[in-house]
This record gives sequence, structure tokens and C-alpha cells, in this order.
Amino acid sequence: MQTAALTFDDGPDGDGHTDAVLDALKAAGVKATFFVNANNYCDVTTAPCKATLARISAEGHPVADHTYDHPHLDTLTNAQIATEFSSVDADVGQAMTVSLSDLTCCAIVHFQT
Repeated sequence: MQTAALTFDDGPDGDGHTDAVLDALKAAGVKATFFVNANNYCDVTTAPCKATLARISAEGHPVADHTYDHPHLDTLTNAQIATEFSSVDADVGQAMTVSLSDLTCCAIVHFQT
């Protein structure tokens, strides 16, 4: 048996693309991990994005931290990087009404050595 892990980054969006992905996943009986930003394509404190986050969670997909607003981390200080992750945890956790400990860790973006 072969296994594949599906991930979707940078959502949710405010244009219905995330909902279309959720529809397709549901129809196929497949789960995926959603790496979300708090303020990238939409603000997770707004009703449409809250509804999409709630749907992601209700349909059993893990939600993970993908920074607050998707900066190039190699341009930030360590303190700024920490703020990027703690801020998204707070806003997404509040939007989804889940404990922060329920969020999966993180996906590092644009970090170069």
C-alpha cells in the first residue's frame, strides 16, 4: 500500500478556492493538512475565513501554522520570527475556537541559509 500526504499552504483564501479544495477532498474521502496564515489572502478574524477554518477542522483536516502574513523569514530577526508564529497561533486558534495546543506546528517559509 502506498501513502501520500497532501498539504495546502497559504490559506484560507477569500475567493472560494479553499472551499473548492475541501469539496474535492470530501468527495474523495481524503484528508489533507492545511498550513494557514492569519493574514495573507484573507484575514482569519473575518466571518468568511472563520467559516472556512471551522469547516477545515470540522471535516477532520489538521491545521498547522504557516506564519502570520507570509514574510521572507530570512529577512527577520529571531524575535520577529517568533512573533510571526505566535501571532498566527493566537488568531487562528481564536478563529477556530480551539486550544493552541490543538494546532500542528509549522511550515517554514522562505528561509535560506
